[in-house]
Amino acid sequence: MIASDEFSVTQFDILRHGQCEGGDIFRGSTDVKLTPAGFASMRTSCDIADTPWDAVISSPLVRCRAFAEAYAHEKHLPFTVDTRLREMSFGAWEGQQRQTIWENQHADILAWMQDPSSYTPPGGEPLDQVAARLDEFFAEVSANYRNQNVLLVAHGGLMRIFLSRLIGLPINKAQNFEVPFACLSRIKIYDKGDSRMIKLAAHNFVSCQP
Repeated sequence: MIASDEFSVTQFDILRHGQCEGGDIFRGSTDVKLTPAGFASMRTSCDIADTPWDAVISSPLVRCRAFAEAYAHEKHLPFTVDTRLREMSFGAWEGQQRQTIWENQHADILAWMQDPSSYTPPGGEPLDQVAARLDEFFAEVSANYRNQNVLLVAHGGLMRIFLSRLIGLPINKAQNFEVPFACLSRIKIYDKGDSRMIKLAAHNFVSCQP
């Protein structure tokens, strides 16, 4: 155990799943499989990061879990599934092509893109609810994995919200993050006593440090 007043650096590397079956659709909480190329791209991102992770935590959805579980097994790392890392639900938009929504519900999708904190897709999960479960998740794992390197395998929408919360951006700016398939971003948490600093160290594995 680390004494609460000791200095520690905890690292979370957040990996988005790769390309999935079904094309350019709103997947959300719908379970779809990775394509072989999508699986391979996640491995490439991990190889580029070249980090000695201590544990792997994954969304329960198969497009994250399939790779995360296989990778953890290969590297002999502790593996955990956490439902709080599931993608946000897009409600009635799930399973539909993004282009179809753009053409037929243009005002709605534009409102969502411009201010997702004020507009929720019909029947979808409000952004503040997603943020609340991510805040709970972060508080727990940053305490349980203090001074360790942890790989989180999750989703694009969820990553945007998570990154916004951690670095103090307004939640309606979450859409400003570009998060392509197999994007890997790094957060570092510096703790000493009651003091904490959180830094975005890399995004899409381009260093954010001088």
